[in-house]
Amino acid sequence: MHGLLGKTLKHSFSKKIHESLGTPYELLETDDLSLFFESKDFDGINITIPYKEEVISYCDVIDPLVKRTNSCNTIVKKDGLLYAYNTDYTGFKESLSFHHITFEGKMIAIIGNGATSRTISALAEDLGAEQILVFARHPKENEYSLDRFNDYKDISIMINTTPVGMYPNIGDSLPCSLTSMKNLKIVIDVIYNPLKTTLLLEAEDAGLQTMNGLYMLVAQAAKSYELFHHKQVSSKQILSLYRALKKEQSNIVFIGMPKSGKSLYSKIYAEKYHRELYDIDTLFEAKFHMAISTYFDQYKESSFRKEEQAIIKEVSSYSGVVISTGGGAILKKENVTNLKHNGIIVFIDAPLDILKNTKTLIHRPLLQNDEALENLYKKRYQRYLDTADIVLKKQTLHTSTNINALEALLYEYFGT
Repeated sequence: MHGLLGKTLKHSFSKKIHESLGTPYELLETDDLSLFFESKDFDGINITIPYKEEVISYCDVIDPLVKRTNSCNTIVKKDGLLYAYNTDYTGFKESLSFHHITFEGKMIAIIGNGATSRTISALAEDLGAEQILVFARHPKENEYSLDRFNDYKDISIMINTTPVGMYPNIGDSLPCSLTSMKNLKIVIDVIYNPLKTTLLLEAEDAGLQTMNGLYMLVAQAAKSYELFHHKQVSSKQILSLYRALKKEQSNIVFIGMPKSGKSLYSKIYAEKYHRELYDIDTLFEAKFHMAISTYFDQYKESSFRKEEQAIIKEVSSYSGVVISTGGGAILKKENVTNLKHNGIIVFIDAPLDILKNTKTLIHRPLLQNDEALENLYKKRYQRYLDTADIVLKKQTLHTSTNINALEALLYEYFGT
């Protein structure tokens, strides 16, 4: 038996990765390590927070890298003995290479002082970092208080190794200001669920290069697989697994003007790829048992936007689904942030002439006539462009043509 040992594992993608490599794999949640290790009823396991340090005492043979970092994320049973390894080191190193990030001569700031922090500190030292600073809420000797992060203006690479912002608390953020760090070029977060933490979204807004923990997760899993089965996993396989997992876990989010076709395209895409569909307007009407136009009349737009925001926040925490938004959802920054945590934002860019000629039986509260439609279009168009990851130019009313174009854009985006 192979699996992942941890305390809470709902966020984990490890089962998907190892089973893609051909290994039956279990998620092994426990609050009692002593009880778990009494039987040694496994062939090989991976370890995640909070047990990467504690499990070492249960092992018989300790790899030198585990001794150096005091961190173990892989245990293999051989002839009744437990061997402790650290594959996070290799996984993070390969992720840096994939994202073309170098540490040599750089000042590195690592947030957190746990097992992953120690592993990355060791790697940064081996890769020639000029200086390595560790910041934590409760700093140990030779570490710094997190509230002093912004005092160090020469930091060029920031790495978060804490669970701040991890599912299900995807809105949480670190008490650090990125905009004041003039030499900061790269922000890394080892979290992979959500795909983009609040920290990474703030970094993107600041124009910085970012890296999440997904490639590291796949690369370290591949190294663990090699230790489990004595079979090598090629770089090509790792890349293929990474791209497939990224695509599978990403939400496809449709934005655009009313009457642009968001509901139709989201339904077609969800059915074709067997994904759950969440239409925000439909969810709203089901929750309040009335049409949106009726709600507008009774409670006004401001109340609608508040309730819409709550629905978007909940749905955005899901993975691998299709989301169709209302036309004005992108007007609130909070909505955009939530949708981008796990979502690829697709703007259906329908020109005015197509919008005006599209007939619908649904009453739109803000579209009383063509003049209102044109004014709304001019007001929102740039916001749609600024929000989107992918822009689908809708030049025809032929749905199949537009869907084919969308699939080509997504293929290019994910590289698969």
